[in-house]
Amino acid sequence: MSSLPPTSRQNSAIRSISDRPSCYRHKLRLPYQKLADEASELETLSSKSQEKITSIWASFSNSPDKERRILIDGLLARCCSSQLSYISTSIKVLIRINFFAVLPTELSYRILRMRVEPSFIATARAVSAVSEPGPSKSSLEYWNPIRKVDGLETNTDVSPSHSSSTSPPPAKRQRVLHHHDVKLEPSCYSRQTRSWKEVYRERFMVELNWKHGRYRTTILEGHNDSVMCLQIHDNYLATGSYDTTVKLWDLDSGELIRTFEGHTAGIRALQFDGHKIISGSLDHTIKIWNWQTGKCMLTISGHNDGITGLDVAGNILTSSSVDETIKAWNFVNKEAFTLRGHTEGVNSVKFDAVSRTLISASDDLTLRLWDLDTRQCIRIFEGHCEQVQQVAFLSPQTEHSLEPSLADSNLMATCDKAVEGIQVNYGSGFLTYPERPLPPLYAISASLDDTLRLWNTASGACERVNFCHTKGIWALAVDGLRAVSGAGDSVAKVWDVVTGDCVRTVTGHTAPVTCVALTDSVMATGSDDCRVIVSNFKP
Repeated sequence: MSSLPPTSRQNSAIRSISDRPSCYRHKLRLPYQKLADEASELETLSSKSQEKITSIWASFSNSPDKERRILIDGLLARCCSSQLSYISTSIKVLIRINFFAVLPTELSYRILRMRVEPSFIATARAVSAVSEPGPSKSSLEYWNPIRKVDGLETNTDVSPSHSSSTSPPPAKRQRVLHHHDVKLEPSCYSRQTRSWKEVYRERFMVELNWKHGRYRTTILEGHNDSVMCLQIHDNYLATGSYDTTVKLWDLDSGELIRTFEGHTAGIRALQFDGHKIISGSLDHTIKIWNWQTGKCMLTISGHNDGITGLDVAGNILTSSSVDETIKAWNFVNKEAFTLRGHTEGVNSVKFDAVSRTLISASDDLTLRLWDLDTRQCIRIFEGHCEQVQQVAFLSPQTEHSLEPSLADSNLMATCDKAVEGIQVNYGSGFLTYPERPLPPLYAISASLDDTLRLWNTASGACERVNFCHTKGIWALAVDGLRAVSGAGDSVAKVWDVVTGDCVRTVTGHTAPVTCVALTDSVMATGSDDCRVIVSNFKP
């Protein structure tokens, strides 16, 4: 029998495998590199040995699954220990799966956004490096979409055309946090791009510092009365006080940059929006300031009592008031409307721009979820036994971590956003437009009854109650990993939003903690003692 040249025999074996595209590895043509190595080893053998081995490979490739398993079992039974050890080592590499190469690109981006811990990225990148089909699929294509982490933008050593081609589309449920139409002056606000490795190294150290309670403390003094609200934007901190002023601080140096004067009563709410600071006061007005110049750009009137809460996203500003109402202000069409339903003063509002919904907390002991399109209350949340002071949505990324940890699997199956007809839980505004993004699934509230409560917005159920403070909770701030609460017991507590565990108690104030602000690496607390304590977890 005439024998094929080694290369032809090897190609024949490759074709036999490629004709069986039923499994992950063969579908992606992943064994080619291994077969190429084997081809070079075959050339060192005699022609007779080459033909025998190639015949065995071809016979195995063309055999049905049952016969393959019998052949494998027989070979394993006949192998000595050294050969079994070789098989074990080889299998560890071969069974690694690069699921990014199989899944649609958009789904891969979604998965990467759900898990951006350094350990996960390192593991995923190691797997991808082994199973990547070839140089035409640079691993940068997989990691570029997640190079923006918690506000830190990075760059990579790729050409502009490559970079643009790998940028992910915006996530359907990604929350709009800032008014992106505002163009900031380079002199006052600029980001320094860094490699993603440097960013992840820093993120890893920051998380270690959070875990072990390692941070630098800066005390800011300057207000003459209780500090009632805080907002952090990049390296700047804005504080509002009952002394009627707003102050802007440099977080790096701890120095006071500017004081904003104009309100005639205490400041209860603050929001950063690009190069603007928005303040809400007990003098019934909202003021918009240029934080670069300190000038008041606009004064908004409309509420009949003090302003207690503000939230801004895109062109929409929402406000809550002691007058029991919520107002939404549109900066584009200059329209405003009022939401009524609470029976006592409203203390806090949070607006989700993607779903166009809003959640509010009130002295009437309830929270309400509102549809800004229909201007109707979707749901009332009852359970607190004292005034509800603060409320916040949890990020969509947190939902994926929370769902498996909650005990009631039947309820979770009912409220899973993937279940057909979930829109019915959010009212007519979502039934009429099924493609409309749904509100965040979870919200967390803080009350003077000393508790934090986790709510399911689809069912209205209270999923968890956290007790830890000894006096009423006045302040709450939440990000994707943790929550911080401040209370009348003069301490702030850090919570794991997934498990609900209190992981740290932060002391330092001598009076009730009235407000808190939180970023991925900085926590700030304000108090009736007129001071602000900044805890910086950066390495």
